[in-house]
Amino acid sequence: MQQTEKYKLNLIESSDPFLPDGLNQNTQKIETAMAAHEAKLDGQISAIVQNLGIHGHNARIAWGSYTGTGISGQDKPSVFSFGFAPVVMWVNDLYLCKGVEKVASYYTAMASDSTAKLTHYLYPSWLDDGISWYATDGAAPQLNLSGTVYRYVAIGYDKSAEEA
Repeated sequence: MQQTEKYKLNLIESSDPFLPDGLNQNTQKIETAMAAHEAKLDGQISAIVQNLGIHGHNARIAWGSYTGTGISGQDKPSVFSFGFAPVVMWVNDLYLCKGVEKVASYYTAMASDSTAKLTHYLYPSWLDDGISWYATDGAAPQLNLSGTVYRYVAIGYDKSAEEA
């Protein structure tokens, strides 16, 4: 029996006798892959919950979009004000998905053909009411490429209200 190249799922050929074995193997492979993906997502969600819910914080969320201006560098940071302290923020354009996470000061971008792996360093400043960051190697790594529309989601809590 032939298999797909990437996921090694069984391909049924017209000359194959119809037996459920190949289909059952495919179903098991899919189930295993989905369970692994779910476990990974659970870990990411748990990290966010640990920073918010366990400490008794009321989660706040902000989302929106912005158009890159093409500026970059330490003296020209990207600045976002949410009115709450973000714990995690994701920024996405139409081609690459990038995250700015409190646990890391870098992101890894995969090229659209998934063959080239580029690593750029972001230098974030986590503020009581937002976030700012800069990159030293250009506007694209700073998530501020001129004319590019970026979408973002930030999750955090109202630090000043909760600590008052």
